[in-house]
Amino acid sequence: MILGVGIPFLLKKPLRRLFKKAYPFLKCAVCLLLFFFTVSFSILTGILFAERGTGKNDVYTSDTVFIVFGAKVEGNGSPSPTLADRLDLAAEAMKSTPGSVAIVTGSRGVNEPRAEAEAMREYLIAAGIEESRIITEDHAINTIENVKYSLPLVGESKKDSIVCVSTYTHTPRIRLLMTREGVKCRYLASDYSRKEFVFPALVREYLSYVKLFAGA
Repeated sequence: MILGVGIPFLLKKPLRRLFKKAYPFLKCAVCLLLFFFTVSFSILTGILFAERGTGKNDVYTSDTVFIVFGAKVEGNGSPSPTLADRLDLAAEAMKSTPGSVAIVTGSRGVNEPRAEAEAMREYLIAAGIEESRIITEDHAINTIENVKYSLPLVGESKKDSIVCVSTYTHTPRIRLLMTREGVKCRYLASDYSRKEFVFPALVREYLSYVKLFAGA
């Protein structure tokens, strides 16, 4: 961002020669865009941070369906730290809610050795969750498809008992997509055990919202 602000000034002479009379307008446009980005990114960051801790004190019932959203799978086939954080939270909630089920959703990415849903299922089983309580959805390649492909697996009788599980930076976008589908559900938001992942996640979410609204 600092580089973007500095370019019109650091390269003032060559840019002025190139764009001539249009240079002042170009400089103004760049500054306005950077100002908009700074303000909008700051607002989004505040909204996302407000989701921290969401759902952790909620009480769930045996009818609850936890939809656990996928994330990166490491080269050795195990969930990434961010995905493990989500799964640990889901497993804890399921252990305290006998009879509840989980839908794990996510396909195999380009740089992943296997489907996210498969790695998630194995992780939950290793955490003590019965395999019969886990439903695998391994076709979704993004959050929009996570929602689209998971909802039919819930069943009409349990549409009011959905709890979406993801990282707190991700749950607001899931909430938006669920609202677009006309579904009201609760949310269980995990934190980051690796804090260095927070800023990249914020940037990724910002770009995802831009793409989402641009295609709306």
